[in-house]
Amino acid sequence: ASAAAIYAVARQAQARTFSAGVYACSEGPRLETAAEIAAWRRFGGDVAGMTLVPEVFLAQELGLKFAALAYVTNYATGVEPAPGAPRFFGVEVAQHCLKIMLKVAEDLSEAA
Repeated sequence: ASAAAIYAVARQAQARTFSAGVYACSEGPRLETAAEIAAWRRFGGDVAGMTLVPEVFLAQELGLKFAALAYVTNYATGVEPAPGAPRFFGVEVAQHCLKIMLKVAEDLSEAA
């Protein structure tokens, strides 16, 4: 239920939203290489990053239910953005995601 709630609120906040995808996680802190990005794409990866996956394993080990909001902020090495494609960073991303998650918490508490 929480994943569906996150998607619904995110969709209201951002038109380009996906309910699912394949997240390819690299060991940070370093940027992925163009060769890694190309390989992950061939394997079916939609998004690459350095975070999220360790938390999934820890939550699973503790028996915690887990849902994530992945906010894509820039294009990976070797991926050319469309002309005029936006890039987002730091505080702006945090504020946007916080707004989404607070609305999700409000909606879930009202539904309980």
